[in-house]
Amino acid sequence: MPKSANAPRDPTPLEVTAQSHAAVLGPEIRALRKSRGLSLQALAKATDRSIGNLSEIERGQSSVTIPVLGRIAAALGVDITFFFTGSVVADAAERDVIVRHEARRKIQFTSGGATEELLSPRLNAPIEMYMTTFKPGFGTGNVPRQRVADEAGLVLAGEIELHMDGKVHRIRAGDSFLLPAGGSHLSNNPGPEDAVIVWVASAPVGRRSQKTQKGQSK
Repeated sequence: MPKSANAPRDPTPLEVTAQSHAAVLGPEIRALRKSRGLSLQALAKATDRSIGNLSEIERGQSSVTIPVLGRIAAALGVDITFFFTGSVVADAAERDVIVRHEARRKIQFTSGGATEELLSPRLNAPIEMYMTTFKPGFGTGNVPRQRVADEAGLVLAGEIELHMDGKVHRIRAGDSFLLPAGGSHLSNNPGPEDAVIVWVASAPVGRRSQKTQKGQSK
């Protein structure tokens, strides 16, 4: 029998996935928001949602619709598919330990010239690891990025120019480098082929101190 015009529509497969994985999506949204240095208030303003609703979503107490998830993803600078790979499809027994190649979460930047793949199981772990691919002529932009944690990198392919403390360093495949917290840098790919870099970053200083305080209070 055909449905009436006022009958509720069936949810799409993507909506079913979002609703059934609210408990997983919420912590992922919170971890990504914090890694971006964005407050709950700022995210609420950017997504036109209430702070209370976003708080419930982050705690896994409220399901999230695809349009809302799309606005959250846009505010956090990722594609909506970021939330439907990685831990959502990983086996529960290894979700916090192993990242399979086919389950990496990817961020395609709006410029189209850079892609990041999260290699760590979680965004809020003590150490974060990710892989960046810069197409020729692309990089992090013209504004240096302030570091809130110690970072290190290994160039796997191609080469990059690392601008740091008024100096420009040419880093080639096989070279590695260390960037202490507190400074700023930018990088770009000056070569004719893709540059691939694996980055490792410690937890931001504030988050490390919070963990230490929690450990001391036990």
